[in-house]
Amino acid sequence: MAWRHFRDCLKDEVLKAPFRTSLKERAYASFGYAASDVLSVWHLCPPFVKDGTPQPLPVRGRISIDAMVQLVRKRPGLMRLDTRRVLKFLLASKCLRRIGRRYIPASRYVKYNKAFPGYISGHQLRTTEALLRTFEDSAKAPSTRWIAFSADGAVPEGQVVEFENEFNPRARDMMEAMDADMIRRTMTQGRREKTVPMTIAVFMSKKLPMRTR
Repeated sequence: MAWRHFRDCLKDEVLKAPFRTSLKERAYASFGYAASDVLSVWHLCPPFVKDGTPQPLPVRGRISIDAMVQLVRKRPGLMRLDTRRVLKFLLASKCLRRIGRRYIPASRYVKYNKAFPGYISGHQLRTTEALLRTFEDSAKAPSTRWIAFSADGAVPEGQVVEFENEFNPRARDMMEAMDADMIRRTMTQGRREKTVPMTIAVFMSKKLPMRTR
């Protein structure tokens, strides 16, 4: 299978990437998924949000960052979360502002930069693997195909920047809606119920301008 071959070929690179960085950077990168989920809960789930506005929260307490971390622990692979390290990751990626002894989100998203090279490469490769898996499974069993939509066309060269600027907020709105849906469903998970990892991605690809006669 193409996606398995791709995964096996690049597995070493995914595993090696984090170890090219410092111990401090690796510690931050290992909590990337948890930090992203915490931000989602902070923006979507009462009592952490009120009237659509994330509330300033302390690190510990009944309504706190630690309480959100305990909620996202249901996600596979996140059972041993450390609240202090999740907080360090959020601060290092400049996603939080401090107000006295409380913190408030400065962004809806976790912003990955050069401080997290291992996490960035691993995340991108996992997304590519999921895309290949979707295409292959759809071709193998069209009657039960996985959902994959695409639109091919062309845009005048002088309008490309405008088109990209329109695409970005539309893609962001869709991803926020699906993220919110997954978070809400996770909150209703049964005590012995397993979870199924899901990958939802939106991308745009462009080629070099076509020659005209």
